[in-house]
Amino acid sequence: ANKIDAAIAVCHVLVEEFGCTIKGGAIRDLIVLRQVPSDIDMALPATLPKSSIAITTSNWASELKALENRLKALGAKGASPMFVGRLWQGNNDYMLNGKATLPNGFTVELEFVPPYNSQIWPQKSVDATMNNLQVSPADLVRRQLSQIVALGVSIERIVRQIVSKKTSPVYDIRWTASVPTGASPEGANGNVYCFGTTWIMGERVKKMRSKGYGLIEGPAFAGDKVILYH
Repeated sequence: ANKIDAAIAVCHVLVEEFGCTIKGGAIRDLIVLRQVPSDIDMALPATLPKSSIAITTSNWASELKALENRLKALGAKGASPMFVGRLWQGNNDYMLNGKATLPNGFTVELEFVPPYNSQIWPQKSVDATMNNLQVSPADLVRRQLSQIVALGVSIERIVRQIVSKKTSPVYDIRWTASVPTGASPEGANGNVYCFGTTWIMGERVKKMRSKGYGLIEGPAFAGDKVILYH
């Protein structure tokens, strides 16, 4: 199979057999744009369907061994154990990471958010509409996409944005009519420019532009985090 088919096969295993919810860039690239994702971000369920055992800080490695065995049964190669915990700001197992290489040479990084990490689960914010799509086990049954957080914009509109290489940043940003020298005007009318009001969002806005996405005004979270100057 080609790399897209291989990525879809991996996603089916993750969602249908292991109850994961795939979020963000992988859905944007694979499902909407039919491009090969470099990584797959997902949330682990509270319990894996095959064992019905609650996933905790002490047993995630043994529980994910079943997923490692399933991927290797499909011909995937990787380190053993395939998945490791990543420390973040002093918190154990904030993320679980692994890499799998399939027989056709497709290598994908898998990044899991375990259910016991309350800092980002449930997810409360997404940086832009382009990263707000997901596929859960329920979505797979209904053969549809859903949104990670409610943005007050339809999935159809988000898909149209992605296809036309547009996206709406949704928090910690400022739109201003002052366009920096050498930069291109942004916004739906091409008469403003977007700045991140925090260092993190500033870097994320740069990344959106580096991926070729034009920034346009759009829905914002409650809390008056987005300032419009036009």
